[in-house]
Amino acid sequence: MVRFIDALAEFGGDDWPDMLNPAVAPEDVSPRRPFYPMRPGGARQAHLVDGVGVPHMHALRRRCDFDADGKPAATPLFWTLGAAQVGKAAIAFWRDVLQPALQADDVVVWPFQGDLAGMAAPGRVVVAETYPAEAYGWFDLEIRLPGRSKRRREDRAADGPRLLAAGRAMDAEFDEAAVADIVAGFPEGGDDAFDATVGLLAMIAVVNGARAEGVPDDPAVRSIEGWILGRRAGPARSG
Repeated sequence: MVRFIDALAEFGGDDWPDMLNPAVAPEDVSPRRPFYPMRPGGARQAHLVDGVGVPHMHALRRRCDFDADGKPAATPLFWTLGAAQVGKAAIAFWRDVLQPALQADDVVVWPFQGDLAGMAAPGRVVVAETYPAEAYGWFDLEIRLPGRSKRRREDRAADGPRLLAAGRAMDAEFDEAAVADIVAGFPEGGDDAFDATVGLLAMIAVVNGARAEGVPDDPAVRSIEGWILGRRAGPARSG
């Protein structure tokens, strides 16, 4: 089993030259070039499935891409089209942030390199994945309800008091500028700033022990797939 952390260091090198370059045409897709497509225009998910050599799109989802009931809740990492896609963001993060960061001795990645409690230490940076939409329910945010949208400032503002209450319940401190921004519904940063704040509070919830790390004792998860911090595990196999 090739560990993700070990393979990541080689992405872009001789063995994985195109791993971080989305395939342009269906015939370019392969297990070592799984991100697809480079741009819109005739691309179909079937091209990705066939090129990588799996039976269906569910096979490209990580275990944490399914909710606790085993239902698909996230777009497969390697698909790069549509509002819900995360593939191009993953490429940018792996290439521009994580690869350089891991050259330092004081950066570790959860859960590939251990449990949070064991990795946390003064002066060390622990990198973890969060999923703000997952955390909406943790804090009883109404943004998750039908008819609400994080893209509307008034809906973000309506959840401002809940965000502040959630943070203060975990002993988080907000400066005056942060409070003003949250109460106003993030007029400058929009839904990106809203989700960044929710994601931060989600991390604090796990670090403070208000919520368990959630990562299952599954070798594939801990070595290859990774996990979303605080997400409850569903069935070992879904789809």
